[in-house]
Amino acid sequence: MPPRRQQQQQSQPQRAQRKYEPPAKRRMELVASVSRSSGLEKDGDALRDFKLQEEYRDFIQGKVDDCWKRYPSGRVPEDAKHRDEMRGNICILFRKLREAILATKRSDTFAVEVCETSMYSAILFSSPKDATSAISLLIPGLYKSQSRPPPTCPAAVTASLLYYLLVAYPSQSRYGEHLDYVPKGLIPDGIRQWLRDLTRALRQHSYSRLERLTERGAVETALGSASARPANEPKPGAPSDLALEALCGLLDSIRSRARDTTWTILRSAYRELSCPKPTDAPASTFTRDWLLRCLLLRRVAPNDDKKSDEQLLDDWLTERVSRAELRPKDGAEGRWIVCKLKT
Repeated sequence: MPPRRQQQQQSQPQRAQRKYEPPAKRRMELVASVSRSSGLEKDGDALRDFKLQEEYRDFIQGKVDDCWKRYPSGRVPEDAKHRDEMRGNICILFRKLREAILATKRSDTFAVEVCETSMYSAILFSSPKDATSAISLLIPGLYKSQSRPPPTCPAAVTASLLYYLLVAYPSQSRYGEHLDYVPKGLIPDGIRQWLRDLTRALRQHSYSRLERLTERGAVETALGSASARPANEPKPGAPSDLALEALCGLLDSIRSRARDTTWTILRSAYRELSCPKPTDAPASTFTRDWLLRCLLLRRVAPNDDKKSDEQLLDDWLTERVSRAELRPKDGAEGRWIVCKLKT
């Protein structure tokens, strides 16, 4: 029987040759991006394997669920920096998976789901480059490769059109180019008419009409039966309908851009604004209601900040004062002097 020291010396090479297998979650963290792999590294092209792509999608979903659980949808986060870091990492993971789908020319329902979900996530997480990348892969390529458009297609196409309407605002040229690029069969008549009315209201600065067209109910009506509700119950903190949440977020952003345009017009047209605190007299609320509608101050996407109309307008007035765009009129409560634009 060899001495104990000799046994240890013999076992050391065996331990050195034994390959370390990291936990499954850790292995997913280490998966290389297809675009950064030359194909020479070991496991450099691992994501070209369809099964691994599906496992990687589950891994990403775990990250998404953790993010929503920690930072629920519609709530103002206490640590916005950390939330944005988590969201940014999720966008990177989705980007890596999209690259693998593109590299393998995968065009099944899995590929469609990945691109749709990553597009909605990029919109909600304010990642324009990822939203653009997902849209370019999804429309029209992946949809055209399907035997028939999936039920999720109308909502995704609508989101892509609203996205391009937003990024080039006030110009509608990119929106028009993308609309021409989308096969006609992918846009139901109800959505096409709603988009036509919406873009016309923006061009004509008809913001009272725009308020009605950008309400949550308006987009739900336009989608109609094309609004595909998720089959599974959402995880804690996650939106009940990711597609609808992204659409409402886009409409809120469009409202914000339109609000700035409206305010520029109002500043050039009015010398004073009369916004007294609301009382029982109808005249006291007329201007306030008019401003709420014209400035599109009511949010479309659901949130926990349940501010009344009075609070919304008062906050907006306070912000204009801080920017030296309004100032209270001396000796006249509820009246505001409009500070003109410098020419």
